Amino acid sequence: MALLMVMAVVASLSAPSTGRAQQSTDAGDVQVTECDRLAGLTSDADHVGDGVSVQDLAAHAAAAAEACVRALKAEPNTRRFMTNLGLALSHLDRPAEAMDMFRRAADLGSSTAMNGIGVLHANGKGVPVDRQLAMDWFLKAADLGNPRAMVNLGISYSKRGPGKDMAQAMRWFRKAADSGDRDGILHVGLLYHGVGNFGDDDDWNDLDDKEALKWISKAADMGSSEAMYQLGRAHLYGHGVKKSAAEAATWFQKATDAGNDGAKVWLESLCEWNKGLAGCKGK
Repeated sequence: MALLMVMAVVASLSAPSTGRAQQSTDAGDVQVTECDRLAGLTSDADHVGDGVSVQDLAAHAAAAAEACVRALKAEPNTRRFMTNLGLALSHLDRPAEAMDMFRRAADLGSSTAMNGIGVLHANGKGVPVDRQLAMDWFLKAADLGNPRAMVNLGISYSKRGPGKDMAQAMRWFRKAADSGDRDGILHVGLLYHGVGNFGDDDDWNDLDDKEALKWISKAADMGSSEAMYQLGRAHLYGHGVKKSAAEAATWFQKATDAGNDGAKVWLESLCEWNKGLAGCKGK
């Protein structure tokens, strides 16, 4: 019932606003709302308060959507509420409504909303898959300094097909990494490691396991469960480090504790074949 109420209210919000949008993000001037607490991504330049991770937003998407609907009713011209509602609706698999919110916020200059539009086009959510259109939106957001869009551009350039350009992929991953973005740092490492959705490696000769581990380790230190998982694999196979099943188990455990389901599967398999291995106690 609650989601139906959100849907009805979103429909009533979809008409273009005629007032001037609030774009200030000065935390001293802007009150933190429940919408901000549940859906304001830390990567969004508009966020106020502490911000949340994508994982936290996904876990509370329904409550976030309801909170952002209330926030928009109170302040219908505030672009961060439009963006936040679009993000919540995306996680609720309601892409048409999410696109509407993203477009409204993008028209008001939100780089996170622009990135959201690109993601919907890239994944064919509510619209046909359109790689070039997705990249156009990612570029608009990246040019405004959005690190998630920079990473998405890097991923787009590294995929198989027309337009694949590994040098451009690394360029955008490095730009995100240079801004301090954890995912950008991780993807620089993954590209050096030859890991991920990067298509064929025959046109990418800069593989360097030691350089890869430097970047991946930095991302792990910042809390990336995927980086922890990749460190487990590196130790298991001896990529850039001395092979060590015990060290691999330790990293798989850290990644599992951080919520990485893939690492959990690897940890269980590793411990099944290595009874009594350090890092497998209780497995």
